[in-house]
Amino acid sequence: MLPKVNHRRLFSVRNTGLCHKLTMGLPRSGNFRAANEKKIRLLLVALLILTFVTGHAWAYGVMPSLNTYNKELAKDALIHVVELKCNGVWFITQNSDFEDSEWRSVFDELKGHQVSEDNPNGNKSYVDYLRIMKKAPDASLCYTETGGLPGGTLLTDEQIQAQYKSHGNCPIICLTRSFGGEWRTQTERCLKNPKVGAICLEYVKEALLENINDPTDCIKVARRQHKRVYILLHAAGDGWSLEENRKIIANLGNWCPLEMASGEVFLVYQNYHRSITGWFGPGGVKEAIRQACKMPNYSPAIESIGN
Repeated sequence: MLPKVNHRRLFSVRNTGLCHKLTMGLPRSGNFRAANEKKIRLLLVALLILTFVTGHAWAYGVMPSLNTYNKELAKDALIHVVELKCNGVWFITQNSDFEDSEWRSVFDELKGHQVSEDNPNGNKSYVDYLRIMKKAPDASLCYTETGGLPGGTLLTDEQIQAQYKSHGNCPIICLTRSFGGEWRTQTERCLKNPKVGAICLEYVKEALLENINDPTDCIKVARRQHKRVYILLHAAGDGWSLEENRKIIANLGNWCPLEMASGEVFLVYQNYHRSITGWFGPGGVKEAIRQACKMPNYSPAIESIGN
């Protein structure tokens, strides 16, 4: 969905000198000059729209989380990982059984935007990636596992400072599970911190199906502050059907269309069901990713876009 453009205001002679500059040297006849200025305004509008359409800015990205993805899942787990390729990869190295060379193969194969995850006061995934790939990941999530404790997953200012330093002085991602009450207070505190570059939403599916606990407002508030948004989703192995995932993406597209089409929102598909079917079986992560990649506003061209 493209933003509505008021071309009369945007490209009026009164508001910009562009049309005037482009028509310098034309005859001063009022009708002739007005007609040419109108043509130039329409041309500029067309060029603006073409830039939006071809610039890949108006799209969301999709990636798998390889948390729990292990060689023990299947004999050819490393070979099958390419089937999850889309816009990047989310990873927790300590939760998988890959050797460095195998991780390098995974990162090289999946390419795109690559995100590490660590607990507070830790940076193992970040350090492992730095050692393996000889560069930092594009972004890093750090949070406290406190279940449903209001605001509990969000790092304190002191933890943010420590994780920022231990992650190469790069802004980190914080995680929230709601946007009401104390959840909102702590989320907004983190979003205002310049050492936080993004927010990650880990909501139950009912909240994303019915806009409970303000996921839409959270996304909009984050984007108004120019912070990236990651949304953690699940597939059949964790009880999320393809139809539910389709509806969630459609809902988000309807509730916050500009944000979902900004190029700064990523859908991250994870699987806690420790079996190969949760990844590659009916309705698994592979099929959920493929479905998301066919929905409106998805961009196959989003690559690694930095911190």
